[in-house]
Amino acid sequence: LANLRKQRAEYKVVDRAAADTDQVKIDFVGKVDGEAFDGGSAEDQTLILGSKSMIPGFEDGIVGMKAGETKAVDVTFPEEYGNKELAGKAAVFDITLNEVAEAELPELNEAFFEAFGTKGTDLESFKVEVRQNMEREARNALQAKLKNDVIEKLVEDNSLDVPSALVDEEIGRLQQQAVQQFGGGAQMD
Repeated sequence: LANLRKQRAEYKVVDRAAADTDQVKIDFVGKVDGEAFDGGSAEDQTLILGSKSMIPGFEDGIVGMKAGETKAVDVTFPEEYGNKELAGKAAVFDITLNEVAEAELPELNEAFFEAFGTKGTDLESFKVEVRQNMEREARNALQAKLKNDVIEKLVEDNSLDVPSALVDEEIGRLQQQAVQQFGGGAQMD
């Protein structure tokens, strides 16, 4: 339920220092050995503090800043970072905080319940319906995985020789379909 409320949160701009879970808009330029690097800068980037969507230390460096402030944040790229040229290297990000906004969670009311397409108008019936939906989705996912696993195993364990006449027939059908689709009445050989 808490996750559903977070998904529907609206952010309101506030005049205070940035804190964990706030949404911030930032400009930043990253440098390694004093040189800017590809993918290391952005303007008006939206970020949820605490989401861990940036390298370790980046988001922590923004906590406590106020809109309009600029700060140099020292970080080190993880050893297993995707870009091998940056992996394990120290970097400095010059970050300008443009805006701080805090989440306003929606009330648990009929409008909230309707936003999820449920029929319930109170909290208890909403919970029941959400649970039923989650169970149905889990069953469907499990059945799809099981079906896929069975098909893969059958294909793996059983070779199937397709007669050349069947292959030729399918090629002819596809050629005719292409002629009809792309027009022209020309015969394909």
